[in-house]
Amino acid sequence: MCAVGMISEKDAGTIRDLFEKNLVEPVQIEYHTQADAGEDGDCQTCKQTGELLADVAALSPNVHLHVHENTSEVVPSFELKGKNRGRVRYLGIPAGYEFTSLIEDIIDVSRGETKLSAATREALAGLKHPVHIQVFFTPT
Repeated sequence: MCAVGMISEKDAGTIRDLFEKNLVEPVQIEYHTQADAGEDGDCQTCKQTGELLADVAALSPNVHLHVHENTSEVVPSFELKGKNRGRVRYLGIPAGYEFTSLIEDIIDVSRGETKLSAATREALAGLKHPVHIQVFFTPT
């Protein structure tokens, strides 16, 4: 087994095993970037984000990366789409602790379920209107 681009050999093997054991349905990664992204462009992390997402997608036949080159979205950004109607959206590169969250989110999206408690699920089922939740990470 060899390293996959930005992911070490050890981590690639671990993620490959996790995906093989836990992915149920296909997951789409809808990646938004700039056509001219790079070190000299406006988006300084677009290239690395795209490479990282491509490396993750290469670890399972059930993870599919779709690249959208545009400037109408915040870039870099991507959405995870899977079994259920909800979606998970990331803004920026999933580096550091966010990388672990990305792998866990891919598994959750594939399964169409999360580890929310029964009480939380019951409270969410009672919502009458759509809810927009944002979680902010700051790299340290």
